[in-house]
Amino acid sequence: MESVQSAAAIDVASVPAAPAAVGGFRGEARYFAYFTRRRPLFIFGLVVVLLSLVAAAVGPYVAPYDPIKATMDILQPPSASHWMGTDASGSDVFSRVLVATRIDLVIALAATAISLLVGTPLGGLAGFWSSSRGGTRWASELLLRLMDIIQSFPVFILALALVAVSGPNARNVIAGIAFVNIPIFLRLTRSAVLTTQHRAFVDAARVSGESDLGIVFRHVLPNSLAPALVNASATVGWSILLTAGLSFVGAGVRPPTPEWGAIIAQGAEQLVSGHWWISFFPGLALATTVFGYAIVGDGLRQFLDPTKRV
Repeated sequence: MESVQSAAAIDVASVPAAPAAVGGFRGEARYFAYFTRRRPLFIFGLVVVLLSLVAAAVGPYVAPYDPIKATMDILQPPSASHWMGTDASGSDVFSRVLVATRIDLVIALAATAISLLVGTPLGGLAGFWSSSRGGTRWASELLLRLMDIIQSFPVFILALALVAVSGPNARNVIAGIAFVNIPIFLRLTRSAVLTTQHRAFVDAARVSGESDLGIVFRHVLPNSLAPALVNASATVGWSILLTAGLSFVGAGVRPPTPEWGAIIAQGAEQLVSGHWWISFFPGLALATTVFGYAIVGDGLRQFLDPTKRV
């Protein structure tokens, strides 16, 4: 019996203790450090996100070669002078991949920000009005049906159609991706609002005579943003992938502007002849970046979930 108790004591002692509950920013920072240390995959995602942001900020200034300049070094394999080789125009693939980080990330961040700023207020109104009567409830139902119509189309096909109609450039790609992502943030916010609107502080605001819009935007919506904010990281990754897909089929960023999907499409023509590096390296950068943002989004979801805190 004593040996069992001693073994149990050793097992308990071997488990790292969670930081003591401390309120405020310092307490959250300590728990975030503890949370991160226990999840190596989350650390990998944070590193990928940080590197992508750094590459987007300084990439065009530290690229060893002009990313759009054609040279005579055509289809050179990876070497000391060209780390990722050169493409059919003689352009350095590493420089193009590095500079393309800014293009893809700016498009993804801008599209996600627009869909978040549009979707969350609409979701707050749709959720708050769903329990009311009269015209506001009809407006909530109409808004949800419009979102159903948007989501009834395949996301890539809808984005492709929107960009094809408006013209293939970065601005229209941002608008198209933002449009197809609005229903996601709207529904996430609406689900949170359906729970938040029945809390005591909302009843107190209503009794004090505050208007419905004031209740929604001052009390309900600020306390219902966590799901949408957590999903924003994964949406950035998905938006990067969607941007690359549109450029791959010729409906996104136009060549010779360096963009991951466009570089992959240019290199795909050379795969048959054995020049694999033109598509491989931008594809690796794309897959790693999307995976990193998805991991960070999932980790933030667990971090903000109070039921998963030890």
